[in-house]
Amino acid sequence: MKTLSNYRKIIEFVALLALAALIIWLFGRKLDWQQVKVSVQNSDWRLILIAIVIILLAYLWRVVRWQALLKPMEKAGHLGSVDNLKDARKAFHPFSEASVTLAQALRRLDKEFASVKVFRCPMTKDAFPGAPNRADWIQLKPEVRNPWFGAEMIDCGSEVKP
Repeated sequence: MKTLSNYRKIIEFVALLALAALIIWLFGRKLDWQQVKVSVQNSDWRLILIAIVIILLAYLWRVVRWQALLKPMEKAGHLGSVDNLKDARKAFHPFSEASVTLAQALRRLDKEFASVKVFRCPMTKDAFPGAPNRADWIQLKPEVRNPWFGAEMIDCGSEVKP
């Protein structure tokens, strides 16, 4: 199965490389390459270098920002086995908070994530030892389905608007 996955990655890479080559060819086939050469020779390389540095810094900033958003998710995503419901809630809380932070960032960046709803339970103080007074969670459906108390208070909470 491992080799099938490797072949799939290779096929995807080759297909994307071919697509990139096709796009470059489509856009470059009608260019006057002599004119491009003259334009490049007459350009100010310092400005080009500054532009490249700015673009690279922008990408670096995006990497740092996404790592900051995803690191808590990775850390909190390893839920172990627990003995009781309160311990399960306590283990779930960091994951839920990290998920909410990520969902809120995604909703700000892309309209496609508008369907991800953030809800808040105002009474989680007794959900587990050390619980905050209120806690958030994400879900796709608009009706409240509170994970903190389950059937006891399934509809307790309200949506947190973006």
